[in-house]
Amino acid sequence: MSSTEYLLPQLPFGNAKYTIVRWLKRAGDSVSDGEPLLVVVNDRLEAALPATYAGMFERALAAEGAAVAAGAPIAIIIPAAVAKATDRPRTAASTMLDDQTGIARISTISPVARNIAKLGGIDVTNVRGSGISGRIIKADLLAALAGQAPKTEDRPGAPSLVSRPPSPIPYPPSPDVYVLTAIDVDLERVAMVIAQHEPGFARRRLELNYRVCVALAAVAALPYHPLLNSYWAGAMIVARRRVHLAVVPCDGSPIRFVCDAQDLNLRGLARGLGGAPADHSIKDRTFTIADLGDQVWGDPAAWAGGGAAALGIGTVRARPLAIDDGGADRLAMRHAALLTLAYDARVLGQHHADAFLRDIKRRLEQFHF
Repeated sequence: MSSTEYLLPQLPFGNAKYTIVRWLKRAGDSVSDGEPLLVVVNDRLEAALPATYAGMFERALAAEGAAVAAGAPIAIIIPAAVAKATDRPRTAASTMLDDQTGIARISTISPVARNIAKLGGIDVTNVRGSGISGRIIKADLLAALAGQAPKTEDRPGAPSLVSRPPSPIPYPPSPDVYVLTAIDVDLERVAMVIAQHEPGFARRRLELNYRVCVALAAVAALPYHPLLNSYWAGAMIVARRRVHLAVVPCDGSPIRFVCDAQDLNLRGLARGLGGAPADHSIKDRTFTIADLGDQVWGDPAAWAGGGAAALGIGTVRARPLAIDDGGADRLAMRHAALLTLAYDARVLGQHHADAFLRDIKRRLEQFHF
């Protein structure tokens, strides 16, 4: 077989109908295994799809802007061994197909860069791309606005090395996009840890409470649920690897902000949450925990902070719960609370939110220090 069809894969989020945004290869280009081949978008995300084997890109079977279902053939790629044996030149017909499908490196631009160009009134034809394969990226547009070229490596096609702070979450958020879900959590084990270690924390002038313990469980769970640590940016979902945590007390005291909370243990979180009140950096939060008290079904947009999700902690009370006692259920007085999750329905589904809450519940009911 001299060529192989490239089938459109099924992405993990959204429906199976995709629109081809752009091709990153044109007829005659060499393709490496895992190299970005094209960009597609569905109702939930935009993604660059990689080649599944090395070879030569022969032609596209679907033009940019075409709607294609998962599993459909969208390109022809000649495997590397066959391409090396034939080593045939590009034909006039393949060049014409390139023009019809718009396969051109110089015209590729990232969605963020496209939005910046639109808002800033920048003609992208005059902007030189510093991204992979000449793609115009965010740094190029920011440099154009500032009147200077971005710094890149000397080798051609090197990605931009400009380091800039992340864009803040849109603030305040729209209140009509948040949905609430909740789970009841047994906090008896957390209460035991607090009673055992509170004197040691107090000697270090640190406060150990339920808020700190829930924060530790939430921060530990976030890497396994990356959509919870993201936000909706209009044309895309922006996910972050680092956790910048904001905690909103129920007593009206100032909001606390902990940067890079994923690197902290229980003492580190207690120290961070007991520090100085948050300043303007609160707008850069990636996840919020709100101490809701008895107002667990309040307005979620008031404490969600613009992120994809925020966790609310209800009042911790001792109440009777059914527990497993050697295979038999019995009632026991346990410390418990209702955890409420407000999530952006444009980013998360109900199953994502419930999976995150179940993970936190497991971590708190098996809490240790």
